[in-house]
Amino acid sequence: MPTPKYRTCSVCHRPTISPWSPYCARCRGHLHDRPENAKRLTALVAAYDPALDGFRCAYSGAPLEEEDQADPFYLYFDHEVPRRSSELVASAAVFNAMKSELSGDEFRAAVRELARHHGGKPFRKGAVSFEWWTEKAPPTRPGPRPRRGERADAAVSECVVCGNTTVEYSIYCPRCRWYVNWHGHGMPRYAKALREAYDAKADGFRCQYTGVLLDPEMGRPWSLNFDHVVPGDDSEFAVAAWWVNLVKTDLGVDEFWKVVGELDRCWRDGGVFDRNICEFKYWRRVRSGKG
Repeated sequence: MPTPKYRTCSVCHRPTISPWSPYCARCRGHLHDRPENAKRLTALVAAYDPALDGFRCAYSGAPLEEEDQADPFYLYFDHEVPRRSSELVASAAVFNAMKSELSGDEFRAAVRELARHHGGKPFRKGAVSFEWWTEKAPPTRPGPRPRRGERADAAVSECVVCGNTTVEYSIYCPRCRWYVNWHGHGMPRYAKALREAYDAKADGFRCQYTGVLLDPEMGRPWSLNFDHVVPGDDSEFAVAAWWVNLVKTDLGVDEFWKVVGELDRCWRDGGVFDRNICEFKYWRRVRSGKG
C-alpha cells in the first residue's frame, strides 16, 4: 500500500483533506475531476494570494468569489487565448464574459481604447487586431415578401431608415430590411436604433459606443449588431459593433463605462479593481458546477 505523503495543499498550503490528496477541500473543488486539470492547477497557483488566503483575478487583481456562482466576481478559468490549446488564468466571471473572443492582449488593448474614446478621443479602429475572432455571420437575408409591420403601398419609395430605394411594398430598403428582420421576425425597435446610428454622409451605420463606421459584411468584429441598452430588456436597442456588444455583456450602459474606466485605471496605476465601482444590477450569468 502506498505511503501517504500529503500534509499541506499544493496550491494554498492549507491542510489537505487526506494524506492521499494533494489538495485542501477548497482547492480540490476547483480541480478534482475537472477538464484541463493541469492548466487549472497552474492558474490557481499563480492566482493565490497568501495575504488574502484567496485568489485574485488575473485581469483586475480583484479578490475572487468562490461560493456564490451568481456573483460577477465568481472564480472562472479563462483561456488566455480563446482556443482549447491555450493556457488558463483565474478570472472573475464578468471579465471572462467581457473578454469573449479576444486574447488577453487584445482585451487590454480594447478596454484601453474604449476608455480613451470615452474620454473624448476618436476610437482608433486598428487598435485591436481581432486575430482570434470566430463568430459566424447570421442566416441569409429574408425573402422577397414583406412581413407584417413593414408593408407599404406602392407609393412608398424611400426607406424610413436611410432614405434609399425600398423593396417593393416595404418601408425598408434591402439593407435595412435585413437588419430589422435580424432574428426572423420584424423588430421595429431595431429600425429606431438604425435611424439613430445612420450616417447620411457615409451612407452607413456607426457604432454608438465607439463612433466607428461599421462594416457592411456580417460575421466580422466591426459588423453591425444590436445591443440591449438595458440587458434583457427588449424595449430599447443601440447599434454596436459585434465585438463591443460581446464586451458589454450583461452590463447597463453606465455600468459598462464605469467598468471600462476602472479597468483602465487599475492597469495604468497598478492597483486593484474596485468591486464596488457599480452595482452589476443586471448580472444574471450562473455557471452550473465549480469553475
